[in-house]
Amino acid sequence: MKKILSIAVASFAVAAVAADFSPQIGVTSISLSQKNNIIPVQFASLGSGGPIAAGELVCTNNIPLQSHLYVYDAASGYTAWELQQSGWVGLDIVSSTTMDGIPIPSGDANGKTIAAGSAIWLSFNAVPAEPCQIAVYGKVAASTNVTITAGSTDEPRSYLVCNPTGSPVALGDKVSGLTFAKGDTITPLGGDTFAGNYIYTGSAWVHVTDAGMASDVTLPTIPAYKGFWFVSKGGSGTIAW
Repeated sequence: MKKILSIAVASFAVAAVAADFSPQIGVTSISLSQKNNIIPVQFASLGSGGPIAAGELVCTNNIPLQSHLYVYDAASGYTAWELQQSGWVGLDIVSSTTMDGIPIPSGDANGKTIAAGSAIWLSFNAVPAEPCQIAVYGKVAASTNVTITAGSTDEPRSYLVCNPTGSPVALGDKVSGLTFAKGDTITPLGGDTFAGNYIYTGSAWVHVTDAGMASDVTLPTIPAYKGFWFVSKGGSGTIAW
């Protein structure tokens, strides 16, 4: 997806009133103005303290009914949640289909969880008439590091990753824990226009845009709460936030 509007985010954490039995709860307020939006997964599950379900992460307040959440898994593809009268419902897709231009394989989303440091898509049922203020929340995560498992040229593995911090970060610093392979690709998300693909040649990065290609470039800065696709064709390791 080439066009994703910026997301204005204010983040804060609130300590639970009864600290002896309640976790520290984190809340992030996000103002959204596009139909399709990237949402950082900053938190763990309030119940288990482990990976969180998409429907548990995103508060339903101010979100139109029939909006969708999409979780991408490098091994199995997308799963989808839909906002119904009862709240977020993980869709049980009985056969492959397409929703909001996204291919959804068959499967039940209710059991799907995602670790802090990754990202999900929120797709409204229409472009909001005015900015929509939403909230995401959960247990403050002990770690938001992301583990990248190597793909291959024939079977690349895609990861949707988000900067879960409140500050811009130099992407080159954050991916320094990865071992890159020729063909690995990074595609920044979050701007009004396509920012191009950063492709590893085996010894350096090139930046490919609609205007052409620049060689031996530095990886870009990722703003707070913005994301990128990392496509591994052999690269692996840990992105440490």
